[in-house]
Amino acid sequence: MGMMQRIAAVLALGVALAAAEASAQTTWTGPEEIFAADFGSGPTQVGLNAGSVAEYDEFPDTILVADDGTLLLPDPVNRRMVMVASGGAVSRFGPRDLGGVPETGWPGRELAPLGARIVVKTGSLLQIYGRDGSVAAARAGVDGEFVGVTSDGRIVLRRGGDPPIWDVFNDHLERAVSTTTEPTLAGAVSIERVPRLDPEHLERRAHLDLVLRAGGPEVRVRDVDGDVSAASAARDGSFYLVQPTIDRDRSYRIEMPDGPAARLPIPRDAVVHIGADGSLTGRVDLLASEFDTSYVLDGVEDAQPRRIVGGTTVDRDGNVYVFQRDATRYRVLKWTRR
Repeated sequence: MGMMQRIAAVLALGVALAAAEASAQTTWTGPEEIFAADFGSGPTQVGLNAGSVAEYDEFPDTILVADDGTLLLPDPVNRRMVMVASGGAVSRFGPRDLGGVPETGWPGRELAPLGARIVVKTGSLLQIYGRDGSVAAARAGVDGEFVGVTSDGRIVLRRGGDPPIWDVFNDHLERAVSTTTEPTLAGAVSIERVPRLDPEHLERRAHLDLVLRAGGPEVRVRDVDGDVSAASAARDGSFYLVQPTIDRDRSYRIEMPDGPAARLPIPRDAVVHIGADGSLTGRVDLLASEFDTSYVLDGVEDAQPRRIVGGTTVDRDGNVYVFQRDATRYRVLKWTRR
């Protein structure tokens, strides 16, 4: 999403959720820095390829969390995987046994944790890596897009068509089934917006409820206004929603070479916890990106944000992770659910 599109989306948001009173509030501590590295190609660095604007920069902008709390940070610029154990130990490995498949941009975005191992699809090659970088299984000539794993550890790829075809592989990369019925992925949450009429005031606009499903009973959140950019299911049947919002206390000036200047609020994410009964039981507002006083678009002085925050990820225990980067340094921050 480009800068102006993101600005428009953020400004269009209303109140994120109707904040109901709750008897118990979910709280977080943090943030704490759990990983940091300078940009570069050295053994302790992570890669950065700068684009024409910040949205096109290439660096570790995806945060994956394994069941044991290990973070996986794909570093495609340096063609390696960075792993941060829950105790803080950092290790890295690169691609192996790719054959004739180009390794440029490895490991890309088609990957996921699989227990203590990692699934990576590179072109038409599907591989399972151990955390030491060894290849535990491989299958060549695999068509389709890798979309995730099921709760019982099977690997799912989707091939185009009408309807699409889902190929399901076991952890030895043997095809178990091909089906037109979409498998349920581990942690996947379906979101449906459902209108609800007020029986006492039928002439008024219908309320919008949010219906969340993740393999168990559906959870209905009443009177939702705003956007949800991501949702994750917790172990206890509750949900965490990531919502784009704004920092109402800060703004920056944006200038267009051929138009008037405007002052805009700074975008940020919030994470809200939805209990199994649909009540809002907690919220944490994350750090916002930082902009220079004047941000010039399409001009010679096309400035970049001084510090960018993104990659908001929530694990199954409700811990929240984001990256924070400036021109020289990359960090991963964590809010721990209490």
